[in-house]
Amino acid sequence: MGTRVANNVEVDRPVLDQTGLTGKYDFVIEFTPQRPNVGNSQLDPSGPTFLEALKNQLGLKLVPQIGSLDIPVIDHVEEPSPN
Repeated sequence: MGTRVANNVEVDRPVLDQTGLTGKYDFVIEFTPQRPNVGNSQLDPSGPTFLEALKNQLGLKLVPQIGSLDIPVIDHVEEPSPN
């Protein structure tokens, strides 16, 4: 399971926002996917990877860290009772 950080882009772990930025942002970055999307079998090997584009075009980088996340766990489920 990956974390979706942009349209059609997934990373293999959760992404925690530590930028300190607030608000909503709409941006476009150009990069070469690491694996082809369905129906798009041609990749440009000379283009930047997603992580390179993130750093070079937006000034952001993903830094691996060990940390904790709050993950809800469902340990019991019952059918609803009739009213």
